[in-house]
Amino acid sequence: AMKNHPSHTRELLYKATRDGWRYGRLIDSVGDASGLLVVVQHNDTHRFGAFIDGQLKQPSDPTKEAQSECRLFFYSVSGACGNPTP
Repeated sequence: AMKNHPSHTRELLYKATRDGWRYGRLIDSVGDASGLLVVVQHNDTHRFGAFIDGQLKQPSDPTKEAQSECRLFFYSVSGACGNPTP
């Protein structure tokens, strides 16, 4: 568990096979939620993920880019390594 973080309930905000593959739909579905767990299935065996300890804030001008600081963790769920790594 992460220190100084309240307990949160899990809620599936977006699923491409259910909600569509458009980036705008992802952003609309996530809204201003934070503490996001993103899981990507690459094929039948490879799944990757990221935990974003913040929001997916969009720039006010959609033709520009925005940067924000937050903790971000990447991990492999399955398929990337044959054995657990220390």
